[in-house]
Amino acid sequence: MGMRAATRRLVLECVGWTLVVLGVAALLLPGPGLLLLFAGLAVGVAVAMPIDPAVTGTDIPDAASHLAFFPARALAVVGNVTGTVAAVAVALTGLRRRPLGNCLIIGGVVAAAVGSAVAGLGAGGGAVFTIIAASLLYAGFVSRR
Repeated sequence: MGMRAATRRLVLECVGWTLVVLGVAALLLPGPGLLLLFAGLAVGVAVAMPIDPAVTGTDIPDAASHLAFFPARALAVVGNVTGTVAAVAVALTGLRRRPLGNCLIIGGVVAAAVGSAVAGLGAGGGAVFTIIAASLLYAGFVSRR
């Protein structure tokens, strides 16, 4: 490993650990604790996990052919499920206060889930669900009702 690669890895590891520590602290103090914690773990896994074989070409490769399930893909699944459950729980909790906004948020989460489920449609099919999900989520977050 060259000097430049070693320096880059060290900087990314420091960023990852800083985010993890800030995330743990923010769990106890006001702040986005889980977000920082997951961001730190994601940076750590991205630095630590070798991608084998190397990704080449212009197509989006299947993760299963480049990453082992544990820990990288398992951590992604846990983070995805946790974030989804948290978003739906918060939306359901405030449903009486902001019925339209929170229904749009739940609709956005459902659209994203459907898009993940039908990922076999290819990049074009997934893009449609991504646009729908992003639009519903944005509308839900900016809605005052």
